[in-house]
Amino acid sequence: MAGSSVSGGSGTKVAIDWEWLSARELYASELAYRRQRAGLTLMELGAKCLYEQSYLHRLERGQRLGTVEAAAALDKVYGTGDLLVKLWHLAKREAKDKPFLGLAPWKPTR
Repeated sequence: MAGSSVSGGSGTKVAIDWEWLSARELYASELAYRRQRAGLTLMELGAKCLYEQSYLHRLERGQRLGTVEAAAALDKVYGTGDLLVKLWHLAKREAKDKPFLGLAPWKPTR
């Protein structure tokens, strides 16, 4: 399934390499997909789940993982059972297994 595409914002197609997709990217894209499918703005979603729209935006962009409580609140809004909580746990476990150690040291070439 590598290299398939899904609908992105504004009806555009976004290419996704499923073979290399991280759990965090999957979680973030699922959050964005669910909001788009529900026809909600970030402001409307924030009012429903009682989280700031800027926080929700960072979750959807994958800039933050957020809390399991936020995932549970979003599951409730979207009626997805515990799907988002499960994806959150998967992303959290992946982050623990593969911590970001920083960039490799720069070595000048001759």
